[in-house]
Amino acid sequence: MKTKLKKWSLRIGATLALSFIILLTAVLYPSFSYANSTEIGDRLTVHHNQELTPELVDILMESYAIVEQAEIFDREFQINVCLNDGSRYPDLIRKIRGEAFAYGFANNTVVAVDIFPKENYAIWQGRKRILVELFAHEFIHNYQYNTYGFSSLNFPFWKLEGYCEYVMTRRNPDINLAEDIQVLLEAESKKMEDWDWIQYGEGFGTTPIYLRSRLLIQYLIEVKGKTYDQIVNDDSINEKELKEEMIQWASETN
Repeated sequence: MKTKLKKWSLRIGATLALSFIILLTAVLYPSFSYANSTEIGDRLTVHHNQELTPELVDILMESYAIVEQAEIFDREFQINVCLNDGSRYPDLIRKIRGEAFAYGFANNTVVAVDIFPKENYAIWQGRKRILVELFAHEFIHNYQYNTYGFSSLNFPFWKLEGYCEYVMTRRNPDINLAEDIQVLLEAESKKMEDWDWIQYGEGFGTTPIYLRSRLLIQYLIEVKGKTYDQIVNDDSINEKELKEEMIQWASETN
């Protein structure tokens, strides 16, 4: 009886180990799930089933140009862009990671929603994000992994997501830190929750938690003169106290 149980335990263990290896391979190597792979520039490989449009190629190149300005940018790092155009791969990642516009992990950026390159936006549940900025955001997640490895998964949310949001908004010269702090304060005065939608117009917007995270990073970099690496490695930063300091700075600035 003990021998049989041992055999069954070994078989179950082997089956589970094999299943894990297959799943890990499927997640880390998306090319197996697509009919086509196309090189865009030197460091972007797009995995797709449908034909790539010139508009999407231009958007990807613009997004890459944005992240080239990031502190953690690495010209030697290769990124896989996985489109939501008929492959089962985005559905697999969605089941693992949960609902989102897109996902950036390891060296993969995965689009999980409908995108409209001609109009330069992605849409999910009626919410829109500028497509150029969405790709830039996820590319920064890839560079966070490249720079800090899996330890980046342990970063506080605001340090992880805030930097992605900060870098992606560098394309917009009208971004004003003090004014956006007021937008956050108005959202909080309306009792908006972290994942509610702050709409700027025609469906475009962000959430309070993403806005707050970006503002904290922007304040530390632009006002306090910190580098992202210093922010990441400074465990003494208290998010609540930092926010209060930032709000005080905005009130004095205005």
